[in-house]
Parts: sequence; structure tokens; C-alpha cells
Amino acid sequence: CVGIARRGAVAVAGGDQELWLRRLDAELPNLVAAMEWSRAGGALADGMVIGAALGRYWSARAAYREGRRQLEALLAHPAAGEVPVTIRVDALVALGSLTHLMCEYRSASDRLEEARRLLEDLDDAPRLAQVLNHMAWIAAQVDPLDEAEVTAREALAVNESVGDARG
Repeated sequence: CVGIARRGAVAVAGGDQELWLRRLDAELPNLVAAMEWSRAGGALADGMVIGAALGRYWSARAAYREGRRQLEALLAHPAAGEVPVTIRVDALVALGSLTHLMCEYRSASDRLEEARRLLEDLDDAPRLAQVLNHMAWIAAQVDPLDEAEVTAREALAVNESVGDARG
């Protein structure tokens, strides 16, 4: 399930989007079962990897509430703090993105700010760029434009530093 979710995350953002959306549609019951199993005592980190990887899928299918429900349950698990930081960050970014799409800007900002705090002690510019991109989009919608520009310029600088032209 982890492998399918990870391959799907890459493919949904690329040229095989329609093929992979259909494949993930077919696999969704298994992927949800795997996330639920992981929360019930299985490998919580694997459940978070699956949930984070499905972020774009849930977005493309406008299944924001389902994605949010799954990700919140994974992140609220008592053992969530034991999951590697990068996996938690990916889950927080996916959750922040989905709540942003639901126009719940405060909740989205809180999740992304938590991800940013987790990244402070890591040298992970690509993940930081992703977090800042989402924060900049939210800022552009809710903050005065001069404040939003500060966030957007910070995101731009980190994206440029990692060579991410799309970001």
C-alpha cells in the first residue's frame, strides 16, 4: 500500500494523472484499510506515509473531508510523536493543503506552521519550500498583500535555492 500510494503521488502530479487517479480509486478501500490498521497498532509511520501521499489524490477527487478525516486521525494518534519528523511534516502539509481547499484558512495555517516548526532543526529545504508555498497561497488570500508578499518572497527564495522552478 505504501508503494502504490507513493507511486500514485508522483503520477497524479504528472502526465499519467488520469490513469493513476483511476488506479487509486480502485485501491482506495485497501489504502484506507491500511491506514486504519496502522492506527490500530500496525505501523503508524506507514499509515502517515499513505495518508500524505494521497493528499493530491483527495484534492483531485475533491474528497477533502475524507482526506482530512484520515490525516487528522493519524496525526492525533498517541504515538504520532514517535513517527519520523519528515513523515509527520508530509502529513501536516497534506492536511494543511486539504483544509486550505476547504477554505478553513486558520486550521490550514496552524498545520503548516506546525510543519515549519518541525523543520527548524532539519536541513530539508525541499520540504520547507513546499510548506512555504502553501503558506504563501493562504497569505495571498487572507493577509494584506504586503504581508503576503513577504511570505511569497521567502517561499521563492527557498524554491530557487533547491532549483524548484514549479515551486
